Amino acid sequence: MLTRSRFLLAILLPVFVVSTAAAQTTMSVAPESVLTITGRSNESDWDVSSTVIEGELTLGDVTDALSVNALTISVPAAEIEAPRGLIMDRIMQGSLKSDEYPTITFELTSVELPAVPNDSLNLVAHGKFTLTGTTKDVSIDMFAKTTEDGGWHYKGSFPLTMTDYGMETPTVMFGQLRVHRDVVILFDLLFSK
Repeated sequence: MLTRSRFLLAILLPVFVVSTAAAQTTMSVAPESVLTITGRSNESDWDVSSTVIEGELTLGDVTDALSVNALTISVPAAEIEAPRGLIMDRIMQGSLKSDEYPTITFELTSVELPAVPNDSLNLVAHGKFTLTGTTKDVSIDMFAKTTEDGGWHYKGSFPLTMTDYGMETPTVMFGQLRVHRDVVILFDLLFSK
């Protein structure tokens, strides 16, 4: 025989679980999103980027950028290209080991609250970043803002040392052009329903 409290629990628990799941909103990465890697060589600054990004953002409250329940981003390493052309593309594909490790990923683990919440805010996203098969914990200073269509725009960056991820720093022309090992990863992500 069910006691009264067990009976209420049996009835209310499914209602609570369904209402909690229904309150979540999942958004996909919009095509305007960009991942960029910037760096320096002994000759000039350089950058490579990709607009081929897959990912999802799940919010507990669509109006609150900090109610993130999940965020995953995936970028095919072979899609990272240089505006300077084919030679730089080949250099980066070799450094990224795109044949062996075809995907660059980020998975959010937590978000730090801002001091003063408003409709556009700064936050720190902590997560696991995987590059060339090596996964490391990273902290990304981010700026979040709502978009006109009810989505979210997140921009952020974090420094990375190529050798920490098992990457060799590229050299060209028999060592005359040398890429510095420290780079910056920049995210400019738009999420829409």
